Amino acid sequence: MSFASFLSSPTVQIRIPAPPHAEAGEEKFYTVHRSLLKSNTNIISTGSIKSRDTLCTLPSTTSPAAFEALLEHLYTGNYSLQEEYEFVSDAVDNSSSPVLQAAMKGAIGVWNKPAAVHDDGARRNLSSYESNIVPTIRSSYAAVAAGTAAATPAAAPTTPTSQFSTHEPVLTKQTQKIVKRSSPETRLASHLEVYDLARRYTVKNLTSVSLENIKNEVVSTPEILHELVRVVYGTKQKNEELRAFVVAIVKDHWESLRHEKVFALLLKEGGEFVLDVFSNVKGF
Repeated sequence: MSFASFLSSPTVQIRIPAPPHAEAGEEKFYTVHRSLLKSNTNIISTGSIKSRDTLCTLPSTTSPAAFEALLEHLYTGNYSLQEEYEFVSDAVDNSSSPVLQAAMKGAIGVWNKPAAVHDDGARRNLSSYESNIVPTIRSSYAAVAAGTAAATPAAAPTTPTSQFSTHEPVLTKQTQKIVKRSSPETRLASHLEVYDLARRYTVKNLTSVSLENIKNEVVSTPEILHELVRVVYGTKQKNEELRAFVVAIVKDHWESLRHEKVFALLLKEGGEFVLDVFSNVKGF
């Protein structure tokens, strides 16, 4: 089935309920093409929805960010993690809008008037607007239309007193959005969440893509190897695929990783990770 056929198929709405006992959070809804889900995941079959159903509810423990990465992969073949944002609500804009200033001086035109006309001879733009506050402000629109445009523009009048003298611009607090870049630890956790979703819903190729992203994070920031080992080897239920993956990272980048402080710390802690590395890496 071609990708174009996927996009022309009926859609299904995916619902992720608000997290239980969460102080802040709301349910999320995503609209996805049914054929794309059915061909590349087992979400529809796992959700036990019928062929005519248009709503599928996932567990409330599902990470919306990880699921959005899953959807991005379905439609593009890859995914990128979203940046984290910190919102500051006490930033105030102390300057009024130029549009507001112009409106208070009666310098903005009104609807249903002819559009501005450009006079090539005088090299100026002429507006059809006539000010209700200062009647002497008139354009040469009619003259231009008749082909008898004035050679020189009229002198600009003194700025009038606004008829809105009792009105002042209301300066409300403006929310300022500041980008807070995610740390290697948070990115690692996000990639692991994507990996878990990929395995749970058997998403084609997403498992390998998420593992590749995890490896890149560890290679670029070796300090997070300790966190990765803690997550992979610290769970009661063994994931042999992940354990072999972690050992393979150490094996493939042995010369660079063995000199890192984090690796010396892992050696001191011992445990199954050290045994696995000892069994698979020559010269350990």
